[in-house]
Amino acid sequence: MSRLLFVLIPERGHLHPYLGPAQHLRARGHEVHVHAEGPVGPLLQSWDLPHWPTELPPATERHAGATFSQQVRDPAWLREWIARMLLEGIDAQVQRLEATLERVRPDGLVLDPMVYAGAIAAHRAQLPWAAVSNSLNPALPDDLDSDLLRTVEWLAPRRAALFARHGMTPRFRGCDLLSDDLTVCFSAPTVVGPPPPDVHLVGASLPLHPRDPPSGIDWAMRPRPRLLMSLGSQVFHQPRMFQVVAAALAQLPNPVDFVANVGQLDPTPLGPWPPDAIVRPWIPQLEVLRHTDAMITHGGANSVMEALAHDVPLLVSPICNDQFHQAQLLQRHERGQVIDLHTASVTEVRTALEHLLQPAARARIAGCMPTDGALRCAQLIESWIADAPR
Repeated sequence: MSRLLFVLIPERGHLHPYLGPAQHLRARGHEVHVHAEGPVGPLLQSWDLPHWPTELPPATERHAGATFSQQVRDPAWLREWIARMLLEGIDAQVQRLEATLERVRPDGLVLDPMVYAGAIAAHRAQLPWAAVSNSLNPALPDDLDSDLLRTVEWLAPRRAALFARHGMTPRFRGCDLLSDDLTVCFSAPTVVGPPPPDVHLVGASLPLHPRDPPSGIDWAMRPRPRLLMSLGSQVFHQPRMFQVVAAALAQLPNPVDFVANVGQLDPTPLGPWPPDAIVRPWIPQLEVLRHTDAMITHGGANSVMEALAHDVPLLVSPICNDQFHQAQLLQRHERGQVIDLHTASVTEVRTALEHLLQPAARARIAGCMPTDGALRCAQLIESWIADAPR
């Protein structure tokens, strides 16, 4: 059996897709550790995964909340933030990761492909590494365009110089490193089209065991249809998006059972909400998706793949970064609707919701996303590490 180190970004949307593969690998007898430079201890402890480093550098900025949610809508600010996130502090990150390698002594690394320090540390230690992406970057078609891809093109010379200092010339697609040995993407051809020859599309990554405490909602007592709205854990502070949905719900001819995850927003001024609406700072998304007929989302890759795996139709309103990739691809392959909830009128949103809640919307996506992506990813990792040079 092998000892593996997952090198991840300490945000829920970046962590969640790796839980299922880690659980499957452990169930198959492998030892799994996590290196994530952020306050993820309680989360990883609940998953029973040892994590490193134990002493963290002080946080310089918060990647969530009201200020951050507004800043990401400024293209100039966002471009500089992406450059800092991807390229600044790499040498210090490599040093901390090398300390983890000394403690864990892994046989190989499984990287979030945006953690460039992971590939550098693996190269320096002569350890094999696999790229397992929580985004669609590895499978993006060549004709796709976005602000994020133009930003990556702008910083590409600086990125190349960073790796050249370490004697490396890695390949990239979008923000993501590509591994010469194994690159995995949690999606399907029905959403992204045919993948590049060096990328494995495995389907949605769902955990082997529940990742969150139960909601306590008695679903048997809730009416149908049910609509979930969630804008993720980072850019949720978008009052206008919730307000226009609440106003559109009031105009629907038939009542809808509404569930919303509003983060730290005060829910009162966002309404008035439909009768018996459940509006909370946090909702266990996988539980709710099992009981949901449709979802309004910002288009985070994890949310999109989880919804499609549950045959839940999507209304996507992207806010920043790769959310526009998911929106474009869903629209291109007729797997979801796209609307800008910052600018759309109440009438436009009401019409979109009426289409979203029709049986035809569910029929159009039924079965389009394999649900065993976590297991298939674990099997690929298992085969890769078994053949990797020791």
